[in-house]
Amino acid sequence: MSDSKRPRSLSTTAICLIAALATSQAMANPPPWLKAERVPSQVWGAIDAMHVEGQFNATPAIYDSKTQHWSFSVIPLKGPWFDVTIDENTGDVCARYPDQGYCGGMSSVKQAIDDAKADFARREDARLNPAPDIDDLRLMLIHRAQEGGATRPETWYLSLKDTDGKDVDPSQGFLARASSATITLLPISAMPEVKGTVFATRLNIGQPLRRQDGDYDVSYGVWTMGSGRMGGVGNDLRVTHDANGWHVVAVLGRDMI
Repeated sequence: MSDSKRPRSLSTTAICLIAALATSQAMANPPPWLKAERVPSQVWGAIDAMHVEGQFNATPAIYDSKTQHWSFSVIPLKGPWFDVTIDENTGDVCARYPDQGYCGGMSSVKQAIDDAKADFARREDARLNPAPDIDDLRLMLIHRAQEGGATRPETWYLSLKDTDGKDVDPSQGFLARASSATITLLPISAMPEVKGTVFATRLNIGQPLRRQDGDYDVSYGVWTMGSGRMGGVGNDLRVTHDANGWHVVAVLGRDMI
């Protein structure tokens, strides 16, 4: 699911493992395409083969730019610790105890690495070659999101992404153009803290990513949060741009919770 649609939830064990590789970015300059939330999820096969019982902690990963390997240690709450190495070139994952001369657990993250590299390449292309008439595209997506979205006055908080994938506040003029008769849009920076009885509705619009055929993939989602709950709908679209502006070619995916 696209990040622009909704945040993902993770188990404590997964958070430990993701934090390990995320920390490596500050420690040893791993490749820029490394998405810490994507590649680690594929190493479970190797770790499971070590018969870990219950939860575990993972040390910060160290990336070796010469060998293009990164490694970290897994420390179970029960049982001995072991090392895990990932080979960037082959995608091979090896888990072994310190005194073990062979891999006690093996798996592959080759597909995850290829996907991460391809995703990074598309996002770099979007950063260096932004989609044309981006405000018109955003207005089209906002109007699609507003269709049937409210029968009485509501306030939504709009999250737009710049070419670096960071939240940006749209201009007041854009917000005025984008608001409808029943939905007033405010910048995401004005969204209140969601806690207790406070609810808020967030409209996320992702960065359009160019396809090989020249069209673009883009996602948007409307999510209402409050009282520890979240509900809404997210959409993945294929869109195209011509002399008459932006058009939806196809709905690629839809997610509801």
